[in-house]
Amino acid sequence: MFYRPSTITAADFEHIKYLGSGTFGVILEDEPYLPMQTNKQFKEFIQVLLRKDPNQRVGSTGKRSLMLYDFMKDVDVDAFMAKTIDPPLAKKVPSNPPDDTEAWKYDEKVKHDHFYGFDYTAPQLRSLKRPAPPDSEEVPVKRTR
Repeated sequence: MFYRPSTITAADFEHIKYLGSGTFGVILEDEPYLPMQTNKQFKEFIQVLLRKDPNQRVGSTGKRSLMLYDFMKDVDVDAFMAKTIDPPLAKKVPSNPPDDTEAWKYDEKVKHDHFYGFDYTAPQLRSLKRPAPPDSEEVPVKRTR
Protein backbone atom coordinates (compact mmCIF):
# COMPACT_ATOMS: atom_id res chain seq x y z
CA MET A 1 0.00 0.00 0.00
CA PHE A 2 1.30 3.45 -0.87
CA TYR A 3 1.38 6.29 1.61
CA ARG A 4 0.15 9.56 0.18
CA PRO A 5 0.35 12.65 2.38
CA SER A 6 -2.77 14.76 2.45
CA THR A 7 -0.78 17.97 1.98
CA ILE A 8 2.36 18.33 -0.09
CA THR A 9 4.75 21.04 1.04
CA ALA A 10 8.03 22.45 -0.25
CA ALA A 11 9.82 20.34 2.38
CA ASP A 12 8.75 17.24 0.47
CA PHE A 13 11.00 18.36 -2.38
CA GLU A 14 14.07 19.52 -0.42
CA HIS A 15 16.23 16.85 -2.09
CA ILE A 16 15.72 18.53 -5.46
CA LYS A 17 17.85 21.49 -4.34
CA TYR A 18 20.90 19.26 -4.46
CA LEU A 19 20.50 18.18 -8.06
CA GLY A 20 22.79 20.95 -9.31
CA SER A 21 22.51 23.11 -12.39
CA GLY A 22 20.53 20.60 -14.45
CA THR A 23 16.87 20.96 -15.32
CA PHE A 24 15.66 20.84 -11.73
CA GLY A 25 18.27 23.38 -10.64
CA VAL A 26 17.25 25.76 -13.39
CA ILE A 27 13.56 25.39 -12.52
CA LEU A 28 14.25 26.08 -8.86
CA GLU A 29 16.72 28.94 -9.23
CA ASP A 30 16.38 30.76 -12.55
CA GLU A 31 13.67 33.00 -13.89
CA PRO A 32 12.03 31.76 -17.10
CA TYR A 33 13.33 33.31 -20.30
CA LEU A 34 10.71 35.12 -22.33
CA PRO A 35 11.81 36.88 -25.53
CA MET A 36 11.70 40.68 -25.68
CA GLN A 37 8.97 40.63 -28.34
CA THR A 38 6.62 38.62 -26.09
CA ASN A 39 3.28 40.32 -25.51
CA LYS A 40 3.50 42.36 -22.28
CA GLN A 41 0.22 41.01 -20.86
CA PHE A 42 1.20 37.42 -21.61
CA LYS A 43 4.67 37.92 -20.15
CA GLU A 44 3.27 39.34 -16.91
CA PHE A 45 0.75 36.51 -16.66
CA ILE A 46 3.36 33.77 -17.19
CA GLN A 47 5.71 35.36 -14.65
CA VAL A 48 3.07 35.34 -11.90
CA LEU A 49 2.05 31.77 -12.75
CA LEU A 50 5.65 30.59 -12.44
CA ARG A 51 6.62 32.32 -9.19
CA LYS A 52 8.92 30.20 -7.06
CA ASP A 53 6.95 30.71 -3.83
CA PRO A 54 3.64 28.82 -4.09
CA ASN A 55 2.02 31.28 -1.67
CA GLN A 56 2.69 34.14 -4.11
CA ARG A 57 1.85 32.12 -7.23
CA VAL A 58 -1.31 33.27 -8.99
CA GLY A 59 -3.91 30.55 -9.27
CA SER A 60 -2.87 28.77 -6.08
CA THR A 61 -5.94 30.15 -4.30
CA GLY A 62 -8.37 29.44 -7.13
CA LYS A 63 -9.35 30.68 -10.56
CA ARG A 64 -10.64 34.06 -9.34
CA SER A 65 -7.08 35.34 -8.88
CA LEU A 66 -6.36 34.48 -12.52
CA MET A 67 -9.11 36.80 -13.69
CA LEU A 68 -7.34 39.86 -12.27
CA TYR A 69 -4.86 39.88 -15.15
CA ASP A 70 -5.44 41.61 -18.49
CA PHE A 71 -4.37 38.51 -20.40
CA MET A 72 -7.39 36.62 -19.02
CA LYS A 73 -10.00 39.38 -19.29
CA ASP A 74 -11.64 37.95 -22.44
CA VAL A 75 -11.52 34.30 -21.37
CA ASP A 76 -14.63 32.57 -20.05
CA VAL A 77 -12.81 30.36 -17.54
CA ASP A 78 -15.91 28.39 -16.56
CA ALA A 79 -16.63 27.47 -20.19
CA PHE A 80 -12.95 26.73 -20.78
CA MET A 81 -12.74 24.41 -17.75
CA ALA A 82 -15.98 22.69 -18.83
CA LYS A 83 -14.36 22.23 -22.28
CA THR A 84 -17.32 23.78 -24.05
CA ILE A 85 -15.09 26.27 -25.92
CA ASP A 86 -11.91 25.75 -27.86
CA PRO A 87 -8.63 26.89 -26.32
CA PRO A 88 -7.59 30.26 -27.79
CA LEU A 89 -4.08 29.17 -28.77
CA ALA A 90 -4.76 25.60 -29.94
CA LYS A 91 -2.33 24.44 -32.58
CA LYS A 92 -3.72 22.46 -35.50
CA VAL A 93 -2.09 19.04 -35.73
CA PRO A 94 -2.28 17.38 -39.15
CA SER A 95 -4.15 14.08 -39.19
CA ASN A 96 -1.34 12.48 -41.18
CA PRO A 97 2.00 13.57 -39.76
CA PRO A 98 4.84 14.01 -42.25
CA ASP A 99 6.92 10.93 -42.97
CA ASP A 100 9.92 11.08 -40.68
CA THR A 101 11.62 7.97 -42.03
CA GLU A 102 13.63 10.09 -44.47
CA ALA A 103 16.21 10.61 -41.72
CA TRP A 104 16.79 6.85 -41.54
CA LYS A 105 18.21 6.87 -45.07
CA TYR A 106 21.15 9.03 -44.04
CA ASP A 107 23.69 6.22 -44.41
CA GLU A 108 22.68 5.67 -48.03
CA LYS A 109 23.54 9.27 -48.93
CA VAL A 110 27.00 9.31 -47.33
CA LYS A 111 30.03 7.85 -49.04
CA HIS A 112 31.97 5.66 -46.66
CA ASP A 113 35.06 5.24 -48.80
CA HIS A 114 37.48 6.93 -46.36
CA PHE A 115 37.76 3.55 -44.62
CA TYR A 116 37.83 1.39 -47.75
CA GLY A 117 40.23 -1.48 -47.10
CA PHE A 118 40.52 -0.67 -43.42
CA ASP A 119 40.84 -3.72 -41.20
CA TYR A 120 39.96 -3.60 -37.53
CA THR A 121 42.17 -6.58 -36.78
CA ALA A 122 45.44 -5.84 -34.98
CA PRO A 123 48.40 -6.36 -37.38
CA GLN A 124 49.92 -9.12 -35.22
CA LEU A 125 46.63 -11.07 -35.42
CA ARG A 126 46.00 -10.79 -39.18
CA SER A 127 47.89 -14.01 -39.93
CA LEU A 128 45.55 -15.84 -37.54
CA LYS A 129 42.45 -14.73 -39.46
CA ARG A 130 40.55 -17.58 -41.09
CA PRO A 131 40.42 -17.26 -44.87
CA ALA A 132 37.03 -17.40 -46.55
CA PRO A 133 36.02 -20.87 -47.81
CA PRO A 134 37.04 -21.32 -51.47
CA ASP A 135 33.53 -21.93 -52.77
CA SER A 136 31.97 -18.82 -51.21
CA GLU A 137 32.11 -15.24 -52.30
CA GLU A 138 32.66 -12.51 -49.77
CA VAL A 139 29.53 -10.43 -50.00
CA PRO A 140 29.51 -7.08 -48.22
CA VAL A 141 26.90 -6.94 -45.52
CA LYS A 142 24.33 -4.20 -45.92
CA ARG A 143 22.99 -2.73 -42.71
CA THR A 144 19.24 -2.59 -42.40
CA ARG A 145 17.14 -1.05 -39.71
